[in-house]
Amino acid sequence: MSTPGNTTQSITKIKLSLVAPPLIVTIPVNGDNGNDDKFRHSGRRILSIDLAENIGPIYSSNHPDPILPPRQKPSPEDQYAQLYELDYDPTPYGNPDKGTGIYATMLLPPDLPGNREANKKGDELRNEKIVRDIRKVVQDDMKLPPGERIDTVVLDPEPWTMHLAALDGLSPKHLRVRAGFEESIDLYALTVLLNPWTELESLLLDSECMGWGMHTSSNGPDADNGGFEANYPNIIKQIKTLTLYYCCGFNFQADNLPEKLLHLKIAENDAMRMFVCACTNIPSFMERVETVYIGSTVGCDTSDPGLFKQHLVRCTNVRDLTLVMGGRQNTDLGLAKFIPASVERFAFHCSTSDRMLEDLDEWLECAADPAWLPALQSFIMKTDGEEVTSLSKDKKKAALEPSKAIAFGRKIKAITNALRTRGVTIEDIRQAVD
Repeated sequence: MSTPGNTTQSITKIKLSLVAPPLIVTIPVNGDNGNDDKFRHSGRRILSIDLAENIGPIYSSNHPDPILPPRQKPSPEDQYAQLYELDYDPTPYGNPDKGTGIYATMLLPPDLPGNREANKKGDELRNEKIVRDIRKVVQDDMKLPPGERIDTVVLDPEPWTMHLAALDGLSPKHLRVRAGFEESIDLYALTVLLNPWTELESLLLDSECMGWGMHTSSNGPDADNGGFEANYPNIIKQIKTLTLYYCCGFNFQADNLPEKLLHLKIAENDAMRMFVCACTNIPSFMERVETVYIGSTVGCDTSDPGLFKQHLVRCTNVRDLTLVMGGRQNTDLGLAKFIPASVERFAFHCSTSDRMLEDLDEWLECAADPAWLPALQSFIMKTDGEEVTSLSKDKKKAALEPSKAIAFGRKIKAITNALRTRGVTIEDIRQAVD
């Protein structure tokens, strides 16, 4: 029950897995769960489909024999979980507590004919069951009123056509998909559903490194990106929010483009190059986009920093801008004079390099000029560029020499003080990644 000042609500998550029974979880949350976040990819009723077959052996160079992994440990949210009610008898598929049937570990050695056939049969049964579970969830969802239906679908990793086809009948607003070993995500099956996803408004792709390209033998003008040609699913045409997390190769040269895109977030790999491609190839993108997040710190960017700056400053409708820059490519340098004048909220995460310390002089000069970012309302500057988008969650920032830390602190304080005198709010905390 809510009390004055208490906005505790709940999220319902339906969890399907190849290696676990289906669960339904009601999770209490505080506040609005990020409803004001432009890059929100989750709603109130989530269908999460775990396609990882993590029941096989783990091979290690430090161990003579393959190591069998332990049974999946329950997540903290599973304390609220209940079994999802099915319309069929699941016992023929095996017992998860006893590790039989589809819940059994891989037979070793896997190359023995008998083991190979048994393991293949197990894979087939696991996928048969999860497709059956998905269809049951879809059938139940279609009976609910619009406000109670599934609004978010999470697929992890690399869904197959059979998994996507089984989703026919849902009408989500948010879709999150992560690639697997192949680093490729094929969503074509979603384009031929009998019940199109007309409500879809946000898409998050994680580790898609083919740029949604298909192999082609053609070397002619239709070939793109050195033997690939674009194959963007038509669902991208309607989305307003796109997040590319550790993706690469997106040239945005295709028949289907996100022509309604308002919010673009690209974290790492060749982020600057993909942003330039969006500016160049998506019609009216630079005049329309409102929110931009670019993270480029890992040294994999193939774009000329000058070209990135030229396109960034021409995005004349950007209101909310986050730049997470640095690394060995020094992507954080020389940016102050290329921030669009329309920006109202600006977060800049940079490195602690010697060159960045010198570059702060230009930032101070700009901050003291009332003509620089005349619409600016809030600002944050942090020297944590290399940590913000790191894949290593426990990565720690190396300690700065005391004299250098003092120098950075003084200059950043001077910049923020100059902006304060102009009435700009200086934020201490701002979440930079999902």
